[in-house]
Amino acid sequence: MGYRVGGIAAVAVTVLLAALSGQARAGGEVVVRAGGEAALAPPMVTFELRRTNGRALAAEGDDMLGDLLAALTGAAVLDTGASGTVLSGPTAARYDITLERGARYVEVGMNGEHAMAVSRPYTLAVCEPNQRSGCRESLVLRSQRFLLNEPAGAVASASGGDLMALLASPGQATNVIGMPAIREAVVELRSVTQGTAPLAVEIHPRGARVSADHWITLDMVDFNRRRHPDNRGPLPSLAVNPLVPGVRVRAGAREARGDWLLDTGSVVTVLSSRLAREIGLVDGAGRPARPADFGLPIGGISGAQKNLPGFYVDRIEIDADDGTTIVVEHPAVLVHDVTTTTDDGREHRLDGILGMNVLSPSGSGMMMTGFAKTYASAFDRVVIDAPRSRLGLSPAR
Repeated sequence: MGYRVGGIAAVAVTVLLAALSGQARAGGEVVVRAGGEAALAPPMVTFELRRTNGRALAAEGDDMLGDLLAALTGAAVLDTGASGTVLSGPTAARYDITLERGARYVEVGMNGEHAMAVSRPYTLAVCEPNQRSGCRESLVLRSQRFLLNEPAGAVASASGGDLMALLASPGQATNVIGMPAIREAVVELRSVTQGTAPLAVEIHPRGARVSADHWITLDMVDFNRRRHPDNRGPLPSLAVNPLVPGVRVRAGAREARGDWLLDTGSVVTVLSSRLAREIGLVDGAGRPARPADFGLPIGGISGAQKNLPGFYVDRIEIDADDGTTIVVEHPAVLVHDVTTTTDDGREHRLDGILGMNVLSPSGSGMMMTGFAKTYASAFDRVVIDAPRSRLGLSPAR
């Protein structure tokens, strides 16, 4: 797929306009420059837990440690890759969350399946981020059952590779607001400066009209295993996840195509071994076919880590509904397979994961103190309109 223009002069004009303004006419290409290996941070929101009658839960502890825990337990990653809402162990303990006795739900993460506990029903209020006191909610969901995750050693260290693993798979030690909430709202991620500050998050009501330069229709897919043989007791609150259809990735003269999970909770972008093999990054056995450009330790909801090979590829291409092709030049990708079996018995391997290093400020060269080099976002605005099943992108000017 692609587009046609009327000769060399038209191509030159199109490329010039794209370079100057980050946009091109419908049917052309919008070219943006990718950043680093991993996003500086995933999008974050604050939240409040309430009883089913609407009364806020009281947090335990009022000492210095309690204040520190409040800063951690009142924030969450806004994660389109999560089918449910996940509470960390410290959050569940601080708010004395009651669990369904013996209940377990098997979730699939970056490194396979992991059984988690299930809470009794609560009310979840998602709030304006960075509020210092109180909760002026943007979204309220009642009768929500949460997943509880507290893998052994998940918060053992906050330096070096462990920090990157926590960032790359935040569900293991952080609260996660997933698709049960996101599907009820329009989420806007905006650059507040031209630098590397984290994206500002605004949550608009369902049906709100939020502008974006280009819209991409998403496929909403149910990956949940409600009938997994190891599930026990009541199920958590679950929802479908968004796929970006027909994403193309190029390396040299080779191209591969697939449907990629839109995953705001992932700070990295991932290719399946099949796509990586088709463009010459790995061999038939999944081993790197050429020296990796970088490597990162990636964790999962179970807390386990794997060191994954990373490569810079030439382009990622996404077709917008107006006929424009969004081209991300020289993006960094990891090679890894994420596989699940749906309730109808079919095995589903993700072709790719579109992570936040492509969509937000990012960095390269992970060190104990941060990244050796940082990059501004390629997009001024990213809009996730789950009720209308679409993704909006506005390239940086």
